[in-house]
Amino acid sequence: MKRSLTCLCAAGLIASLAGPAPADDLVIPPWFVHPKGTYEHWDFSAMDNQPPPAPPYPPDRGVINPFGGPTMTIGGNGALYFNEHQGRPQCWQLAPGSSMTFDIPNAGATAPKITWIQVTYWSFVNTRPAIAMPGFVEVAAFDIPVGPAGSGWRWNGSIWVSQTCPPVETITLTPGAANDFPYIDQVVIDTICLCDNLPPGGDHAVPEVELCGDDANGGCNSTPLVFESIAPDSAVSGTAWALDGVRDTDWYEVALEAPGHLLWAANTEFPAALFILTDACPPTVLASAFTDDSPVGGHAAAFADNLEPGVYRLFIAPGSADGGLFDGLPCDAGGNAYAASVSAVPALALPGPPNDRCADRIDITDGSTTYSTVGADTDGLPHAACQFDGQTYHDVWFNYVATCDGALTVSTCNAADYDTDLAVYAACDVCPPDDAFLLGCNDDAPDCAGFTSMVTVPVVCGQCYKIRVGGWNQGDQGTGVLTLTCDGTPCTGCPCAWDLDGDCIVGPTDLASLLANWGSPYGPSDLAALLAEWGCSG
Repeated sequence: MKRSLTCLCAAGLIASLAGPAPADDLVIPPWFVHPKGTYEHWDFSAMDNQPPPAPPYPPDRGVINPFGGPTMTIGGNGALYFNEHQGRPQCWQLAPGSSMTFDIPNAGATAPKITWIQVTYWSFVNTRPAIAMPGFVEVAAFDIPVGPAGSGWRWNGSIWVSQTCPPVETITLTPGAANDFPYIDQVVIDTICLCDNLPPGGDHAVPEVELCGDDANGGCNSTPLVFESIAPDSAVSGTAWALDGVRDTDWYEVALEAPGHLLWAANTEFPAALFILTDACPPTVLASAFTDDSPVGGHAAAFADNLEPGVYRLFIAPGSADGGLFDGLPCDAGGNAYAASVSAVPALALPGPPNDRCADRIDITDGSTTYSTVGADTDGLPHAACQFDGQTYHDVWFNYVATCDGALTVSTCNAADYDTDLAVYAACDVCPPDDAFLLGCNDDAPDCAGFTSMVTVPVVCGQCYKIRVGGWNQGDQGTGVLTLTCDGTPCTGCPCAWDLDGDCIVGPTDLASLLANWGSPYGPSDLAALLAEWGCSG
């Protein structure tokens, strides 16, 4: 329903952005810059190499606020200012009982209010500082590591909504966990009052290519396929309609030049569905949000993390979580406008695993091997015979020489903290192996929790095989335990699976070999299996 709320103009000072582009202002709201919006950024750089001035502190990185001067105040006892912490200059440390309070002048109206908050923080327990906003509800939050690499600093973006727009908005940060002493490096606050007498888009929004009633960027729903390009960290304003079983779907394309995360957000005058998609038709949904889910309606944000460089598609259309809206939104009745923004948030560059690349595969043998795909890229090929889209994302590589004539079972079953993918190839020296070398693959194995995997392939004693371990889609990476089991006739001709030295007896020398390789690849379950077979001979 179109709101029947109007905001009166407010007089006040608008200060321009100060200094260079903000380092940790990582997301742009759909309304930037709007007559009823505000923007404030503190990085505490004004305090560099000198004692903190007496509070209250105005924004020292940038401010746009037509309603008055925003301030930050340190309260309670125990807060300390530091010129540097873990590679970042100028930050505050909050102790239990201390606080950081921001007062943001606003229009003051009965219209709904949206507030975006960005906090760069360091915590002993990786917990965001607690945020208190009287009268507001938190509807979304996103949390990622930021640089310097390995420093422990994190960035958190959160979205808050209220049924009214107060004349002054008060935001208070305190430690988010008992006995935590978090450091605060930067705070960015964007706000807007959703008033009917103004469009949802801001001054920086680029109009979409079509007028209401047209369908010039219908994407996968159009013939030929047409997508409208949108630059990262920009906003677009447009319209949508739905009538007589047909709806307008707007499709945009954005290019990620480096690994990162995408935030696709919108203010709408109608119920809308937002999707972040792959660049295929039909696409895979990477993230979704719906503007009618918010307590105040008309705002939503979808966040897709850990994406690789490439082209992604952004979708907005009348609809909700229950499905598309195909009627009741004609152009001549009004209420068709929207403003949307896409933010490309850079991913923290972390060193990949040593076996990230196919050419750097690691030799392993039967038993259990711990592994990580965190920070790995995707250098293997997709296979149409495999599940989902055929690709194994964030892959790492191993070589294995068969210890039996029979069947090799490769498993992450119940032993990984993410959605795994497995592939096995009959080639050790080909990189990357193609379909001709694929022996088997698996995404989700029956009776394996957490979308973990298991695949069994035929093997020949002494032959070398390549094992590829990765994730189901571009957001899936993590750690796990890879277990290899070769069932069949042992290469030694001995029937004892734990005859590690080939003398056809499971005894002290085999135990010594296992203990010498403890942790890679052997572990507690392998020790138990060897002891259970103690004394076996052929």
